[in-house]
Formats: sequence, C-alpha cells, structure tokens
Amino acid sequence: MLLGTLAALFTGSLLLIEDIDQPYAGIIRITGKTVADTVDDIGEDIATDHPGRAPPFDVRGTTTRRSTG
Repeated sequence: MLLGTLAALFTGSLLLIEDIDQPYAGIIRITGKTVADTVDDIGEDIATDHPGRAPPFDVRGTTTRRSTG
C-alpha cells in the first residue's frame, strides 16, 4: 500500500511539473488577460509605492535607468 501511495504521489508530481512547464497550455494555463492583469497590478503597486517617480522600465520592459555599477 505504501509503495502504491508513493508511486501515485511521484506520478502526480511529474504530471504537475509537466503542466507547469508549459504555462500557455494544459490545465494550469495563463492567458493574455492574466498577463495584462499582472502588468496592471505591478504598475499600480509602483505608482502607489513611489508616487511622482517614473517607472524603471518602458512599455516594452526595457530599463529606463542607467546602471551605476
């Protein structure tokens, strides 16, 4: 019984890893709307935490700040 339980857990883990490895397909998939909602949420967080400052990236995700290192 223990061996069957361990085999089931191992198989389930492998199936979960395979599904997570392909984020735009499968049971656990993310959509374009999910990505857009996340981008909006991050933008709101930056605006709230740093009022009056420009975000550190442009609309394409390229950094707008020069590195100091």
